[in-house]
Amino acid sequence: MYQDLKAQVRSNRLQDRLSYLHVGRARLDVHDSGLVMTQADGKPFRQIPVASLTVILLEPGSSITHEAVKLCAQHKCLLIWVGEGGVRTYSAGYTDAANSEKILHQTFMYHDTQQRLVVVRRMFEKRFQTPCPTNKSVEQLRGMEGQRVKRRYKALAEEYGIPWSGRFYDVHNWEKADPINRAISVGTSCLYGIVEAAILTAGYSPAVGFLHSGGALSFVYDIGDLYKDTEVLPLAFELTRQHGNNAEVKLRHQLRDHFKKTRFLAQVIPDIEALLVPETTEPKRKSENKSVSKPNPQSDADNPVDSQPTQKQDPPDLLDFDV
Repeated sequence: MYQDLKAQVRSNRLQDRLSYLHVGRARLDVHDSGLVMTQADGKPFRQIPVASLTVILLEPGSSITHEAVKLCAQHKCLLIWVGEGGVRTYSAGYTDAANSEKILHQTFMYHDTQQRLVVVRRMFEKRFQTPCPTNKSVEQLRGMEGQRVKRRYKALAEEYGIPWSGRFYDVHNWEKADPINRAISVGTSCLYGIVEAAILTAGYSPAVGFLHSGGALSFVYDIGDLYKDTEVLPLAFELTRQHGNNAEVKLRHQLRDHFKKTRFLAQVIPDIEALLVPETTEPKRKSENKSVSKPNPQSDADNPVDSQPTQKQDPPDLLDFDV
């Protein structure tokens, strides 16, 4: 049942598409069988290449007609309702790519303690490009990841000459956070939106995570964090150094172009499936099992994963109508 893990992507190939489109204070409708957008200030509508988009992020102030939703569904373009700037996800559409066999396999890998640990180790090695300790539990690896991510933030801040006092933003006051923290949040949200679209297109569940767990987007955080250090963070720090408070908008534009230029989406689904290949090994001897260490309540495992988002207040209006 779990042998054939290759994704069957229907319709337009995901890897050949543009990445995403942010829509704020505008209306999406259908005109002459095409998706069009009319801005709230009454400016003429513009055509949206829905067949070439992976996901549309709908920010507060946007509206969409029933026919537009139907057209997006026909072209396998995911709709996600988000806060301003793409930070905080409220809801997401559903695609017909859901595959019971894929989700059952994903659930099997999660509930099997040994297989779940195998997946987490693969994630650790892919993210940090270093061998994963074989005597650590999931909880301990989670703590180790959090510590490495903190060191990564500090190193990038020193490299780009940006003051850094830690990963922080006020859930009730978006502007209270400094420019680099806002840029990281916006960039991470864009990344998660693309990854969620890839997961749904491949037929898996965004909720069944392995390192993260207990949330509706746990698997999105698992997969998105594999690329965050290379795809988002350096660009966020570079643009913050160049543009300061305007880095958020610049980052969304450049990430979109970067994802398209590097064909980022072409690697996401194969990476997911490589992570979920079951490991078949001979049972270990009892003497070997004794060497496996147990989680230490005082270890780094007490530190939460740095990249798992908390509940956030929507940031102030940021408009982005570029395709």
